[in-house]
Parts: sequence; C-alpha cells; structure tokens
Amino acid sequence: MKKLKKTNFDISKLNDGAIKQLMTLISEDLDNDGTPIKLDHIMENLSIVNSDFSYFGINSPDLDDYTYLCELFVLNKTFDPPFKRPKLKSMTVYHSEDYTSSGTRYYEQTINTYTILDKDDVYSLQSEGYYEYWEGNMTENNSHNYETDDDEITDIVLTSPK
Repeated sequence: MKKLKKTNFDISKLNDGAIKQLMTLISEDLDNDGTPIKLDHIMENLSIVNSDFSYFGINSPDLDDYTYLCELFVLNKTFDPPFKRPKLKSMTVYHSEDYTSSGTRYYEQTINTYTILDKDDVYSLQSEGYYEYWEGNMTENNSHNYETDDDEITDIVLTSPK
C-alpha cells in the first residue's frame, strides 16, 4: 500500500498535555464509557474524530494517526500523564477470495475431411462426439467479467514490532 508523505502535524509528536486533551475530547465526543476505543469505532465515526484531530493541527489524518490513537486508549487506562506511547508494529493479514470469472476462449483445430464442412456439419460432429473444440489449441483467452462471490480474513499475525 502506497503511503503519502504527511503534510500536517504528526500525532506522535503531541506532548502529554495535548494527548490528555485529545483523549478526553474524543472520549466525550464518542460517548465512550471508559473502555478502550477500537479502530472500528473510530472508522464508524470518522467525521467526529477528524474534527477533533483538526484542533491539534492534524488535518489530513491517515491510518497511522487512527491506530496510534487507538493504542493510546489501550495503553493508558486513565487520561493522566505520563502517557505510555505506542510502538509501530507490522501485521500480516491473510485473506481469501472466492470468485467467478467468465470470458471467451478461442480454439483452433484442424479436421481432416473429404468434404467441405460448414457450421451445421461441425455442430453435428460435435453432438456425436467426433469433434471436441477443447482438444484443439487455445489461441486466445479473453476474460470479460470477474466477480467476487465471497471473501474473508483468514488470519492476522503480528509480523514484528518495529
């Protein structure tokens, strides 16, 4: 995944006073009951979180900002300094996808015959088992449609702490 260079303030550079204010503001705005705020909760409330971030000069938050914020809530049960700071980690996500693909394949086959064949003749040969197009050479394979039927995350593994 390509990561753009940040052009705004980095959340990890906030001092403890600003971290306390940010955590308090987000906790209040998300009506949090004191439990750690998970990433899915932040994603469901991006407009609120982004608005709160903007007070601290974080105007174009990215995944690092959101995950840093989540881990602040996990590491610090109270909003009292000094704050434990998150460390960057690498996660490997394994994902499976079931798909259906449709398209057109083109075949070429030479038939030795004493008579000139037309399409009706070849279809008749095919219906009687004397001609099977897939026994020829595939000359082209054009996929027209690709549709995901289902997908699921099969595992997530902590690869390494950074």
